[in-house]
Amino acid sequence: MSAAPPSAAKPAGRRWLRGCLVWLVVGLAVVGACVWHLGEPARRAAAAHAALRPGMALHDVLAVSGDWFTLSGRTCGSKTGELAFYSILNTSGHPGVVLSKYVVVPPPGQAGSYEEENLRFDDRASLAAGLSSRPDVGACRELVITYLVPGVPPRSTFRVFLGPDGRVERLSDPHSWD
Repeated sequence: MSAAPPSAAKPAGRRWLRGCLVWLVVGLAVVGACVWHLGEPARRAAAAHAALRPGMALHDVLAVSGDWFTLSGRTCGSKTGELAFYSILNTSGHPGVVLSKYVVVPPPGQAGSYEEENLRFDDRASLAAGLSSRPDVGACRELVITYLVPGVPPRSTFRVFLGPDGRVERLSDPHSWD
């Protein structure tokens, strides 16, 4: 007769408890990683904001602004033939730029039309060189830089205000939004 001693049931219960504890730790680690990932856009914006200084030129801003998702040039002017605004979409390390020019300056109260020029650049250095060579891009007085991580709802944005000489005058604080 081989009867199992009562102590044999305890190791099976301990194994079950140990398995639950392992799954609990793994679950907490996954939740922690997800919560940490939600703050990634804000961390990228804060790092870029800290690297930017008054007096920097546009090519310096592009060089140190980190891994942003979009950069928009605003307050560029509205006269015929001048650049109205531009937008840079940074996808897969190949920035694409859309330069939007007013074609028609409409009478007050009517909508104007835009002519768009699409440019592609191989990397950030060629983007900086290409934009720095365009005086119409240098006429924009405000840059809006948005940081977005795919799969993460929050975005972080801050503004860079440029002076008449095209150099950074001041920065707004980063702002996160959904």
